[in-house]
Formats: sequence, structure tokens, C-alpha cells
Amino acid sequence: GLWPDTKCLWLVTLPFGEEVRAVDEKAISMGLPGVCLMENAALGLTDVVCEELEKRGAGPGSVVGIVTKTGNNGGDGFVLARHLRLRGFVPKVAYCGDRSAAKRETDAGINLTVLEGMAPDAISDVADGAQLARVLAEWSDAVLLVDCLYGTGLDRALRPDGVALVEALDAAPQPKVACDLPSGLDCDSGVPLGAAVRAVRTATF
Repeated sequence: GLWPDTKCLWLVTLPFGEEVRAVDEKAISMGLPGVCLMENAALGLTDVVCEELEKRGAGPGSVVGIVTKTGNNGGDGFVLARHLRLRGFVPKVAYCGDRSAAKRETDAGINLTVLEGMAPDAISDVADGAQLARVLAEWSDAVLLVDCLYGTGLDRALRPDGVALVEALDAAPQPKVACDLPSGLDCDSGVPLGAAVRAVRTATF
């Protein structure tokens, strides 16, 4: 990847996951806050999701399910939900984790708090894969599901609870749009780390 500097271009020749982190760190070192990077990434994700909705003839008022966890991939999902709502869609967010333990000072935590203030009824708390499957079954009116579970930071085999979440999302009948990469894939090798979501489209940054 290339990025501009005041005097030169920096060339990165790293595994993809490390390269993504290096670009983020470089931008932050130049004074761009991480929360701004998340906002920009999620705006791009919002455009991709809206394109997919348009392809399916789904206009404003359509329901979009977003499956999130606690990290930055989930943060992208919280920003996505906010922007979909502003564009007239109906986002429903499954939060896979304990919201009472969320670190509210992180970029993802800040955006979770903003979403709670804007649309508290849009968020469903999910404890495990079985509960996620039940929530997704209740979202039969959703046109699309957006996979914001695991991102480029996943670098080891999923634990059984993670496999259960990924399998529950993958089993839902709606087409999935993935954020960063389909959850469960190793971003350097493309090999599933125990399970993986099959997405019709991926928005990567």
C-alpha cells in the first residue's frame, strides 16, 4: 500500500493484516483520530450496502440486519446503522457480547453509545450462537444481513463460541455483505479459521 507523506511515499510490503494496521497507525500518527477513520470506513460500507439494496429493489423503509461484536468491526456496524437510519432504512443490530462491559472510551464504544442515544430500540443483546439464531429468525423481514463480527484482527482459530456465532449468521437465508472480510477467514491466507460466513459482497478498506 502507498500513502503520502510530506517528503516521500512509503511502500509497505507486509502481510495484509499487518499492512492494514500499519496504514491506520500512520494515519493516526499524522493526527487523524481513529474515530474519524472508523466513520470514513463505515460511510464506504454504507454506500456498498445501499448499492446492494438498490440491486434488490429495496428502497427506504427496508430492514437491514447488522451482526456485531465488541471490536472495531462491530464499531463499523454501529456507524453503518446510524447512517442507514439517516438514509431512511431500518437497521436492526445484534450485539454479540455484554454491553454493560463495553469499553466506552474506544472508537467502537463511542459509536455504540451514539447509536444507543439515537436508536436504542434497534439493538438486540445476544449471548451466544443459539440466541443469535433466534434473533435472526425473528428478522425475517430483513432484506440483507451485514457481517460485522470479526475483521482483519482475527489471527487464530475461532473458539467454539465464535464458531457458533459465525455458523448462526451463515445459516440465515438472507444474502450477507461482509465488512472488512467475511468473518472467520484468515485475512492473509483466505483459509477459514474454524468456520466462515459466505458473503455475496465484501466491503474492504
